[in-house]
Amino acid sequence: MACRPLEYADPDQEGAVDGGAVDSGAADGGATDGGAADCPLGDVAPPADLPTDDWTPQVGLQAGDIEQIVVAHDGRTVWAGSAQNGLWRSDDGGESWDAAMVPITHTYGQMAVHRANPAIVAYSSGQGWISTDAGASFDAFGLPWTGTEQDVRGLVFDGDTLYAAELSGEVFRSDDLGVTWAALGSVPRPAAEKDAGHDTNPDLWLAVTDSGDLLAASSGNGLYRSTDRGESFSLVLPVSVFGGLLTVRGDTVAVAGGSSTATDVYQSTDGGATWTLRAHVDDRLTALHLDADGELVGTTATGWWSESGGLATIDGADADGRPFGAFMAIADTPDGTLLVGHRLGVLASTDGGATWSPRTEEMVDVDLINIGLHPACPSVVFTGTQCRSGLYMSTDYGGTFDRPPGAALHYTMATFGSPAAPSEIWSTADDVLWWSGDLGQTWTAMRPRSDGQGVHLHGLAVHPRDPATVLVGSVGSGDYADDGAHLYATHDRGATWKVLGGGLPDSEESFHAIHFVTADPDIVLLGTFPAGEGVIHKGGQGDGMFRSTDGGQTWEPVDQPAPSIEIIAECADTLYAATDLGALRSTDRGETWEVVLDSADGVKSVACHGDTVLAIATDLGVRRSDDRGESWADWSGSLQVTLGPINNQLGLGISPDGQVAYAAVPEQGFAMRAMQ
Repeated sequence: MACRPLEYADPDQEGAVDGGAVDSGAADGGATDGGAADCPLGDVAPPADLPTDDWTPQVGLQAGDIEQIVVAHDGRTVWAGSAQNGLWRSDDGGESWDAAMVPITHTYGQMAVHRANPAIVAYSSGQGWISTDAGASFDAFGLPWTGTEQDVRGLVFDGDTLYAAELSGEVFRSDDLGVTWAALGSVPRPAAEKDAGHDTNPDLWLAVTDSGDLLAASSGNGLYRSTDRGESFSLVLPVSVFGGLLTVRGDTVAVAGGSSTATDVYQSTDGGATWTLRAHVDDRLTALHLDADGELVGTTATGWWSESGGLATIDGADADGRPFGAFMAIADTPDGTLLVGHRLGVLASTDGGATWSPRTEEMVDVDLINIGLHPACPSVVFTGTQCRSGLYMSTDYGGTFDRPPGAALHYTMATFGSPAAPSEIWSTADDVLWWSGDLGQTWTAMRPRSDGQGVHLHGLAVHPRDPATVLVGSVGSGDYADDGAHLYATHDRGATWKVLGGGLPDSEESFHAIHFVTADPDIVLLGTFPAGEGVIHKGGQGDGMFRSTDGGQTWEPVDQPAPSIEIIAECADTLYAATDLGALRSTDRGETWEVVLDSADGVKSVACHGDTVLAIATDLGVRRSDDRGESWADWSGSLQVTLGPINNQLGLGISPDGQVAYAAVPEQGFAMRAMQ
């Protein structure tokens, strides 16, 4: 499995909106000249000290959604895991963090850290993964399971032994760090998947006592114990437990269960053989932990709980005024510092929870793959990720970024501001199309299919003159695929949709790059992209490019050489396309094309302003042309252009006023540079 779609609220319940728009672009920042309305932000000056001779990294893209925190036995190494953002490691007790280079950034199940060697960590994205080099690299492991699709949930180390539980309830053991596995006993499949307290699925959790007892908490079923290294299990606590709320210190075990409004905490002091009710909490706990003094502590949606102090709210906000959000993980270090995971990272308290301060240094998102622009607001720039945090937005030319409040814009593919309605923003993310009518402050989710089914969305175009018209392209294969690639159109800001496509191929590929020609928006270009395997689009080829002269009602194939089209951009009546053969140019509104920059690896994005064009490719780095592609110069500077482990994209853009260039490169993040 690759990156999985998140669970969203039903878009129908969030309401449709009146209006809509179509913009030039595909999954990245092609610019348009002229025609933009006034920006509600007013005049914003670009950064005065931005260098022209090299790229400057932007390190302030705050990651978070921390739902697991494990303090290793050395007391200094701390691992933090997120539903969407992968893993981070701290070597100084949670003061600062380094991102682990995980192949897939969903921690869909439990995270396990080796007791004697904290450089060894295992996690699950459905697929199991293990690292023996502190997260620098990961190897996949498979279980000898006979089901159709492996879904690892529970993980725990006992010395060099690693236990793993599959969603079915079957348990496995490896005595060689995941190289080989033995099938063991089983517990009932969780009765309650997708525990309401977490975005991940802590529905089947494992723990080991110092005496070697193996415990398995199956949500909705109870707690199970094995005294023979997992060969057999017996039910020892027949209550409806929350799978992720299982904690062990020595031979003392605590587990929690209950309802959405109250939690009962049970304790065993003999490795799980006998149990007593230890505490009742008048709220839903989202995490549970036994601290070094043997006190129970936990988190709730709004704060934290301790046996001695009861429930308490964690008030406050980060430096930009954003509330900390839901609290989802808790742990303590040997010096008594409490660490709490939340939407924007980690908080720490050194005074027993009386005060809290952020511990998010270097906990930033670098898994960026695209750039989006706002034709009416030159200072606005968007960047997004395939898996991690999703969408980031800056209103000051990339000087600072924020994650949009109130919307889970995860796995963003294309984001654009509306040229004719400057307060409006559109974004395709996962299987949802998002719309904001107030420049990103609030968002509405919608799905273009008539049956409301969520399908994988890629391409997006917002009309340069009519803000009610938007085109969206879907993916015809892979995870949560459409029934073939389709082009959806709305002329009323998403209230109603119809499928266009007379002349488009019956394809399993992706309708990826969509562009309205600025001078004549009845001319629309559509570029296709390789089909999805899971949600990975690295193999195969697209079906080429198509052109419409009637606003997308009918289409003809374009005679151009490239099968796969990533981006279409337009400046000064000239069109440019990023393709698997290189950068293409058209001077006749997309009727004919010529290759102006060859690339063996394929150009992944193009951006333009006036006569200046930028292109990015792994074999070329960043190239710049100031004569509409006639000649090119290396403009890479210190930027190392590499692809991420599960995507095939790179981001590139130029602010609509031509002042600032932007790049998004996986594992390096967002960078910017003055154009002149």
